[in-house]
Amino acid sequence: MKKMLMSLMVLLSVMTAQAATTKKLYGKAYDLKKTKVLYHEVHDVTLGDDGFNQKVETKYLDISLKEFAALKSTFKDNIFVPDSELKDSRLKRTEKLNLDGNKAKIQVMTEGQKDQTKTISIDSTSVAGQGFNNFLLKYFDELATGKSKKVAIVVIPLLDFFKFTASRVGTASEKEETVEFKIQIASVFLKAFADPIFVKYDKKTRNLLEFRGLSNLSDEKDQKQQVLIQYSDSPPTL
Repeated sequence: MKKMLMSLMVLLSVMTAQAATTKKLYGKAYDLKKTKVLYHEVHDVTLGDDGFNQKVETKYLDISLKEFAALKSTFKDNIFVPDSELKDSRLKRTEKLNLDGNKAKIQVMTEGQKDQTKTISIDSTSVAGQGFNNFLLKYFDELATGKSKKVAIVVIPLLDFFKFTASRVGTASEKEETVEFKIQIASVFLKAFADPIFVKYDKKTRNLLEFRGLSNLSDEKDQKQQVLIQYSDSPPTL
């Protein structure tokens, strides 16, 4: 009987630990003027012992809540650059990144078109896909107090990376409940063609609240789209 109770306690403790390291997050994507819902996001997040995302599985749903794309990111040796695979059934396209040491192999495969593949070098400033949230959380305190950070963001569809600068919006205040970060492309020339990205967090919990900028998804006509995504713990409804 004593052994059974001990086994039960161990099982319960393991289940509790597992429950504490997983969470769901829901995103609702609008056009920038918030006049139209474009799609929904459902994120299943597994956190590591360090509090950073260890694995993220995301489903993208249209306004009828039908899944049209899925993204899986697995963080192995680099919390900023995960192995990732995005499958978009609308465009019959798969985008992949596989990390091997300081090299990242990028593949873009579209049905009826020639596969595109490129290997690029990765360093300590590199960030890709859903590793961007880990980057902002890692340097949250520095950014929130007004410091800026250089970052090289891998843009998988373009098979390349571009240098950006991350900084906070506004001045730090003890009374502020949220913190907003701005991610601006570093090249003076490219600034004329690339709008900045804005990401807002709850200052106390550091939960992601809002994203504003270029979506990682093209629309159904394969055109880039600017979006406003608001995040919550409430699942999407019709």
